[in-house]
Amino acid sequence: MSRIHSRLLIRETSIISNQLFLTKRDVLFLRSYIFSQVEIGKKFHIYAFDGQNNTNEALRPYFSRFIAEFKAYSKKINRSGGDKIFLQSPEDFANLSLLRYQVDSSILLNRQFSLTRYCHYVNKHYKGMIRDELISYALFVSRETTDSMYSDLVKNTFKIVKASFPKHVLSSLQENRIKGANVYNFSLPDTNGVQTHLSDFKNKVVVIDTWHIGCGPCRSMAPYLKEVEKQFQTNSNVEFLSVAVMQATRKEWLEAVHAGEYGSTDVVNLIVRNHNTDLFLQSIGWDGDPTLILLDRNGKLLNNPERPDVDNGKDLTEKINAALKN
Repeated sequence: MSRIHSRLLIRETSIISNQLFLTKRDVLFLRSYIFSQVEIGKKFHIYAFDGQNNTNEALRPYFSRFIAEFKAYSKKINRSGGDKIFLQSPEDFANLSLLRYQVDSSILLNRQFSLTRYCHYVNKHYKGMIRDELISYALFVSRETTDSMYSDLVKNTFKIVKASFPKHVLSSLQENRIKGANVYNFSLPDTNGVQTHLSDFKNKVVVIDTWHIGCGPCRSMAPYLKEVEKQFQTNSNVEFLSVAVMQATRKEWLEAVHAGEYGSTDVVNLIVRNHNTDLFLQSIGWDGDPTLILLDRNGKLLNNPERPDVDNGKDLTEKINAALKN
């Protein structure tokens, strides 16, 4: 859970009216969502609560209406692990609303989800603080999207949102997650012990990935990222930086680098040992590995590239080539 939105879990739920929370449509959504997950083979399980523990007093009446159905569907699916749906806070309502829209507009219609359409939907059907909560949540959880419209969505939404906390969330996104945002000029050690700065790569297009030992997704992405690196290995205007984020000894880090399981020895390898205080990670809104970002020649963020293991590096390659032309 991020530092920004973890606060939402303990906030009061008075902003949610009786008419908006857990409607009959929400039950239909849950049925659609559960069975859609089963059909595509994902593990899914609904955890039902009796409304007595860790639940806001105002929401208890709603739980009794749905516990029986939640338990029934849990037994039918009989899956362990997977997603949990907690219906006890504004964030839970925002998550339910977003998931329901994804089912209605994407899964059931067999088309790609559009964050832009969702934001338009929320603006049309909700007002005031609840609108602000829904949109800020959707933009926050979608911060790694490759949607080219994301930066404009954040900027335009910031202008209309009034509630203080959603506005704070959007302000944070503008500072470290959208195109044109500044990235902190780090000073990190490379494999030779030399302090390396982001400013060392000025006037170059820079690709940065993060990883740590034991990271499965990092291991999966590595061979595809290496293929993209090979395409630009003779281009002096492109630089690839691989940043390990872990509390490891120098020996452990170097062994992992040279093993090549998480990246390449042909790129600049750096390490961050304390992710809680590192200003570079904070400046890019890092919240886990692997994180993949692309910087322009001035060290500013470009639109998020797709992870190369998703599309064989097509989107990342295209974005690098586009950045080279500017």
